[in-house]
Amino acid sequence: MQLGYYGDAGVNMTLDFENLNPQLGVSVGFHGGYSYQFDSGNAEDARRIFINDATGGTIEKHGQAVRIGADIRIQLLQQNDIELRLYGGPRGSFYKGHYAFIGDNEEFDISSNQAGLELGFQGVLPVHERLDLTLSAGFSYFFPATLEGHGKYLYSPDGVDDNPRNEFTWEDADKAVDQPGFEIPVLLGIRWKLR
Repeated sequence: MQLGYYGDAGVNMTLDFENLNPQLGVSVGFHGGYSYQFDSGNAEDARRIFINDATGGTIEKHGQAVRIGADIRIQLLQQNDIELRLYGGPRGSFYKGHYAFIGDNEEFDISSNQAGLELGFQGVLPVHERLDLTLSAGFSYFFPATLEGHGKYLYSPDGVDDNPRNEFTWEDADKAVDQPGFEIPVLLGIRWKLR
């Protein structure tokens, strides 16, 4: 389990398969996680692009994403039981930005599903026969994806938009909604070895 910064506050659960190739120090990991975003973008612009041209109300906004991924990890060095690994692999993100205008009876979600890639480093420090501390830091990039709001308007990066409002484009929608793009995840974790 890992906690830390991953598009704001994040938690990650990982299942690792170690020593697939002991000579090369190769392991594989599969993981899923959740991240909470304190600021999901420009709520007023999102309202104009996806809903209507109304103004007013006290803004409340946040975002959240369910994330999945898989990694190949290669041991770069080991000294006094401390390991440094290079990791990389595909990522998936299921994002939802929430916007509310309190007092103006307006509340809506904007969602996207994205594929991505991540590359980084992981340090492993044994603290017990079966317990390790881990620290991971890397670079993630999620590819542009269709933004859908209110079950009515779709904006696609290929420019084929479904019923856009007032000639808004995907670029306008992407600027308003802070869906995952380039990120720098930093996660501290504990790892329990089954054997």
